[in-house]
Order: sequence, then structure tokens, then C-alpha cells
Amino acid sequence: IALRHARYFTGLAATAERELVGGQEFVWFKRLGQDDDNLRAALQWAFGNPADDYLLRIQLGLRLVGCLAYYWDATSQLDAGRRWLRLAWERVNKRTLPLEEARLASGLGTLAWRTGHYAEARDWHQRAVRLYQQAEDGRGIAFSLNNLAVQFDSLGDWDQSRRLLQESIRVAEAEGEPGMLALALASLGNQYVSFGNYDEAGPLLEQAVELLRARGSLRLLGYGLTALLEYQLAIGRVDLGWATVDELEITASRGEERALLAAAWVSRARMLRSDGRSAEALEACAAAVRLYRDTPLDAYQLEILEPFAVALVDVGRADAGLLLVAVCDNHRLIGQETRPPAYQAEIDTSLAKARSLLPVADFAAIQAQAEMLTIQRVWVYALLLADDPDAPLPSTEFSHAAASKEPTFIKFGSISLD
Repeated sequence: IALRHARYFTGLAATAERELVGGQEFVWFKRLGQDDDNLRAALQWAFGNPADDYLLRIQLGLRLVGCLAYYWDATSQLDAGRRWLRLAWERVNKRTLPLEEARLASGLGTLAWRTGHYAEARDWHQRAVRLYQQAEDGRGIAFSLNNLAVQFDSLGDWDQSRRLLQESIRVAEAEGEPGMLALALASLGNQYVSFGNYDEAGPLLEQAVELLRARGSLRLLGYGLTALLEYQLAIGRVDLGWATVDELEITASRGEERALLAAAWVSRARMLRSDGRSAEALEACAAAVRLYRDTPLDAYQLEILEPFAVALVDVGRADAGLLLVAVCDNHRLIGQETRPPAYQAEIDTSLAKARSLLPVADFAAIQAQAEMLTIQRVWVYALLLADDPDAPLPSTEFSHAAASKEPTFIKFGSISLD
């Protein structure tokens, strides 16, 4: 009975793996969520005590974990995902197919990136590329090249990232994989925007969004629309930007997925800010922050902090905005060790405004205070600001207590990031 149970839910997970990047993704997210206990039972049986059918159990377990890696990432089950992926990797053996091994390496790389381990993520995705090549899986090759490009982007090696994205595009086109092609086009276009290469960025992003509209994946379409909006803002096409925000908000409401809804709020904030509507921009950023109340700290929500900080400076809360930016710098919350030039310019402009609004002594004191605050404490403060933009800075005693009682590394759930 246990074997039939495990086989059934492994088959279900294998079907879901492809459906989770298609038009019915949220139906499948819900389906897997409803079967969470069954999936966990199948995993526990597969990796349980050795028995006569031990190798069969392990092979089923490896396949099941590999198929669930994207689900764990998309639903922010980072603790459980890393635990099962690490356990599965320890069970890889000579009977393990390269494709199954590749899925595990890819999942380990993605969750390492989500939790701030960029060099580790790079190494896992490099291994995933080699394994997908060994398996001759074109879709996997294109996907893992895109993932590897993200790691080099996070480490500030944009030239290597660009080369990998171009190779991902080539492979996806050759394999007839429109979803993977769109993902790579959007990533490359987004990078071009960051470096001011607008003539090259526009066609790539427009092609990516058209492919994603046809593909039907709301999560991937949200990513493409967000990248397209950055391009439209950069070239001053506010009229097009508002149309993109409208589409993004409709897409987010259809999916009802937290990260997508947050992206829609932050995008609206950027448009409002471009119109000089600072108070409304701040409220839009605050709405994105409030979506994550009472949830474990996660890399995606931390990316909201810098747009929120910029909005706070715009309405005169230079002290609060400066504190958030300084903590982002100290802990690398934006997912990158260095920022792309265009993004850095926006932050520099906001910092210069904050400096002009604050006495020199206060500016220095706030930067020093940021050194004392852990990320958990700063997120709590961001939630306070989302409810009350006039909330005072954390007291010096609060900062010292945080520094003495909590470690200074990022912690997501029970995973510590040193």
C-alpha cells in the first residue's frame, strides 16, 4: 500500500512540475497544498529505514524531491525544501539518472540563492547545467543556464551573466521551448535596462511578454511585466507604464499569489513616484510590506525594503529611509552584492536627498545604528512604518539589545545565513 501511495504521489508531482509554469499553475499549487500531508508521508516512507525495497524507495524519493523543488521555491517552503533536497542529494547513487540528479542540483541552487548563499548557488547551478547536458534535456539546459546567469548577476559578474542568458536563448529557440525562451529574454532585457542599453532591451522585453501572455503562466507573466515596466519608466513612456501596471494588477488578482501581488504594488508605487505623487507611492509600498505580516522572513519580501526606503525619503522621512537603505547595504538584502548602475543611481539620488534633509551628526548616527540592527528587527520596524509612516526610529537601547541578543546573519525560518 505504501509503495502504491508513493508511486501515485510521485506521478502527481511529476505532472505538477510542468503545470506549475503553465496557465493552470495556481490550480496545481492548490492541489499540491491540499496533498501536503500525503506528499510528506510519501517522502518519509521513501527515505525511511532500510528495507528489502530500499533502492526502489530511494529512486522514488529522489524523483519526488526533484519534482517538488520548484513548488517549494514558489511557495517559500525554504526550510522543508532545503531539508528534503539535502537528504535526497546524500542518497544519490550509481542508479540515479542524470535528469533526476540535475533536478536536485537545480533545486539546491535555487534555494541556496533564496537564502543568500550566492557562491553556493552558483556552484549548484553549474553542476545542474552539466547534468542536464549529460541527460540531453534541452528544456533543463535552457532553464539551468538562466538560473546560473542569475547567480553571476547576484555576484556582480554581469558579463558572464549576459553570456549565459544569450546561450539560454539559443538553446530555448533550438529546442522550441517558448516558456524558457521568454524567461531568458526577460532576464537579458532587464539587465540591459539596468545598464542603459534601451535599444536592445525594448525588443527583448516586448517579445518576452508576448510569449508569456501566450504561455499563460501568471507568475512568469508578472515577472515579464515588471521588467517591461522598468524599461518603460527608463525611456520616459509613462503612458505605456500605466497600461503595464494595469495588466500586472489584473494578472496578480487572478493569481492571488503574495509575491505577485507585492510586485504589482511596488510597480504602482514606481509609477506614482514618477508622477510626483509621493504620498500615494509610499502607501503602495506599505501595502506590499503589509502583505507579509505574520509570515516567515523571506528573500522576496526583503527586496521591498529599498523601494519602501526611497518612498519614505520622498515624503520627508529621511531618517527612516536612510536606516532601511543602510541595513540593506550592510546585509545585502537586495539579492546582489553590488547593484546595477541604473539602480545604484536611484539609490544614490535618494541618499543624497536624505543627506540634505538631515544634520551631519544625525546622518552618521543613523548609519551607525544600522550596524546594530538585525534584519529581523528592521523588518519589524518596516511593518510599523507601513501602518504609521511617522513611527519613530528604534531607540538606541532597542538597537543594542538587538545586537546583543540576536546574531547578525540573516535567518529565514530555521535556516541561518552566515
